[in-house]
Amino acid sequence: MTTSIIKKILATKYGYKNVSVKRGRGTAHTWVEILIKVKNPCSKPVEQACWDCGKCEVTNCSLENRSWRGSARQLLTTKTAQEARELLKNIQFSTYTVGGGYNTENDCVNIQIDFNEQGVL
Repeated sequence: MTTSIIKKILATKYGYKNVSVKRGRGTAHTWVEILIKVKNPCSKPVEQACWDCGKCEVTNCSLENRSWRGSARQLLTTKTAQEARELLKNIQFSTYTVGGGYNTENDCVNIQIDFNEQGVL
C-alpha cells in the first residue's frame, strides 16, 4: 500500500489538490495521515464558531445549539470521514490493538477534515 494509491482513490471524489496523504515517521511509520479539504458549509469564516451564525442552511446552527455537535461543520466532518473510509475499505492498513479488551483492533489511519474558505472542489 502506497500513499499515491490512497491519494488517487480519494482524489476521484475530492479533487487532487484537496487531498494530502503522508506516512508517519519514526515509531509512527505505520500510520497514514490523510487531510481532506472541503468547502466551508457555514457563512462564517473558519476561525469563528459555526453555531452562532444563525444562517446555516444545512442544520440548525441557532443560538440554542451552542455546541460542535449537530453544527454544519461537524455534520460535514463526520460525513466526509465516513465517505473516505468507505472509499478506502478495500485498502489493507497496518493495525494496532488496545490492550485488555475484545475487538479493539483499529486501522493506523488518521483522517483530518479541513475547511477551505475558497471552496476549491
